[in-house]
Amino acid sequence: MSVRHDALVFGSDDELVAGTHDLIEQGLMVGDPVLVLGDEQGMGVLRKTWDDDPRISFMPQEQLYDKPMRALASFQRMLDREAFTGHGLRVTGPVPFGNAPRTRRAWMIYEALVDRALAPYRLLSLCQYDTRTVAPDLVEHARATHERVVTPSGVGAGGVRRAEVLAALAEPDGPDALESAPVVYGDLLTDVGDLRRLRAGMAPAPKDLAYAANEVATNGFEHGDPPVGVRLHRGDDSWLCVISDRGRGIADPYAGVDSPFSGNPAPGGHGLWLARQLCDYLTIAADPSGRGTTVRLEYRA
Repeated sequence: MSVRHDALVFGSDDELVAGTHDLIEQGLMVGDPVLVLGDEQGMGVLRKTWDDDPRISFMPQEQLYDKPMRALASFQRMLDREAFTGHGLRVTGPVPFGNAPRTRRAWMIYEALVDRALAPYRLLSLCQYDTRTVAPDLVEHARATHERVVTPSGVGAGGVRRAEVLAALAEPDGPDALESAPVVYGDLLTDVGDLRRLRAGMAPAPKDLAYAANEVATNGFEHGDPPVGVRLHRGDDSWLCVISDRGRGIADPYAGVDSPFSGNPAPGGHGLWLARQLCDYLTIAADPSGRGTTVRLEYRA
């Protein structure tokens, strides 16, 4: 079981073909599934090079890269299935960072978490960074978060700053404007039976957000100490639910990213894992005193 998460930094179609050659050809040789993600232009270059080989799966990136945590969960499911066949997975494609600051940050976190989230499985991943379109700071982020960096000049070591990057990205990126949006529902839950009241209070919110809030609040009772505070804000095109408890606190800001499936020798729980997929952003902040945790769930309508 091992994951190798590399980056390919290139500036032309020829460099894309040369950089992906070994991953694709070696995968075909050993019988591993090969998955190519991307837009029509990028996939078209590789499809033409490999003469539309039926052993290679081509998938538009938006089918898999809907939300960062959903993408990780999709890979966990795929890899867990492949684990029973004795094969790993080889995948190459770009990451859809986008231009919106929150979306960009979420995908930067994704890149820094791949090695942890997929660690139990056999995965060879080559993320594509096209210098013709990708911002220089994201290329530097690739060098910090990938085990190896493939360029036209050769292969270099990377990933040495992954822990540092994750720690920095776990910090709030400034005050959340949604905190000042109207409060649709606010409550202080003192008993598990109050979760019925939570579900009723969350009724105006999108179903995915309501379900995620119920999972997080349930965790507050199971692993924290009541009361569990809930506050639901509604903005113009998004929702924010803030849930806090007074327990020992969750020291790991990335709790809930580990695979809960049987292929993971130390599976994580389902609650936070599922909640992360249902929201656009989920952040965990432990109180500095060690007494209490605040979870923020943001959902774009």
